[in-house]
Amino acid sequence: MAGAQVGNQDPELLRRIAQTADVNRLGAHRKGYLALKGDSRLDLYENGCTLLQGGEVRVVLYSSTRVWQKVTRVHRNGVHTHTNHEYRLIDIRGAELKLTESLSNPDEWGPELVESIAVRQAQGSLEALRAGQRVEFGAWSLSAVELGTGKKTIALQDLRAFRVHQGQVVVEAGDDIRITQGIDAIPNFLVFRFLVKQLLPELPESAGKVFGRRLLVRGLNTFFAIVAVIAFGIACLTSWPVQKTELCDKLSTLQAARSELTEQLKDLRNASENYRGDNQDGVRADSEKLGKYTGSGYHWLKDSDLDDATVSIRAVCQASPF
Repeated sequence: MAGAQVGNQDPELLRRIAQTADVNRLGAHRKGYLALKGDSRLDLYENGCTLLQGGEVRVVLYSSTRVWQKVTRVHRNGVHTHTNHEYRLIDIRGAELKLTESLSNPDEWGPELVESIAVRQAQGSLEALRAGQRVEFGAWSLSAVELGTGKKTIALQDLRAFRVHQGQVVVEAGDDIRITQGIDAIPNFLVFRFLVKQLLPELPESAGKVFGRRLLVRGLNTFFAIVAVIAFGIACLTSWPVQKTELCDKLSTLQAARSELTEQLKDLRNASENYRGDNQDGVRADSEKLGKYTGSGYHWLKDSDLDDATVSIRAVCQASPF
């Protein structure tokens, strides 16, 4: 690890990264992420990012790149063990580069990358639809009146549902059309999802009654609409971030239970697993401990078991022991 730190922080390499960012007008530096092993380094800027890999500095512009994302939560015996992160992007030369959890803190830089790209490109894509153009997303595409899914073209007025489920995009139309596609196969998925929501703001997340709708993109505060839809899209792709109030409510419900604790344990475990806030690492560690009580089978629990599994959660919530 020491060797990796030296390579990542070498003054000459840092100078080259900064110079490359300046030449390509990436703007203000946001944050840098080091590789867990080796000498790779990711630096996020206002208008793009750089990746140091094999001594070469590669550049990505948020305004023109494409990004494919694949985030997979891995469970063993009902307990979350780790998360695999894979992001593929196109650099300014048209070549693909891949970012994984081999870079530190992928749960930080991953969402920031896809959000930054979506915010830069959503407005232009929306204007293209308004101008009657078709916007391409790999094998899928959108116009103001049609959704193209590779082999099938569907009139937007026939869509009944659009949702994300376990890494798959599910589209339902007409009486019997149901099409699925992995999110990782749709470049710039958050832009795609934003456009669908703008074209069909009343489209439900699950199939229901077909209803009439106007397909005219409305004039609204586009920037805030983009940010809101993209934030929700990120939550759908990963997991909805849990804040302190919700975490503590789940803890209180478990503490108030008197007999069967299965559902309350699962609720607290899920909340702690997705918690964002003070002592986040400790609360996530408590989630791992709670996991052994939420798998299959019955468990005889003592108050001391629950105390041991909720040390950080109770500290955040300033709650008493069980």
